[in-house]
Amino acid sequence: MEKNDNFIAAGSVVTKDVPDYGLIVGVPGKLSGYMSRHGHRLKFNENGIAVCKESGFRYKLNGSEVKCMDWDEDKDLPEKLKQGGISFTKGCPK
Repeated sequence: MEKNDNFIAAGSVVTKDVPDYGLIVGVPGKLSGYMSRHGHRLKFNENGIAVCKESGFRYKLNGSEVKCMDWDEDKDLPEKLKQGGISFTKGCPK
């Protein structure tokens, strides 16, 4: 795997490796959860599956590792998904 996104909150101090899709907050930085490639918080169900509210991609949590189930993580996103369309100030559709 070449690279995946992770998210570091402003002002956080990272002192350890950050897992793919990990959300790090605080000083020192701690893993607070996981985000999709589109920057939406992932909420995993009892089977360890979460769905991005923007792309509809499913993500699988296995221990502390998250993988996208619907798109090869080494490939660029398709054009129609490269730029998000949901405003973070207005929230996400349910």
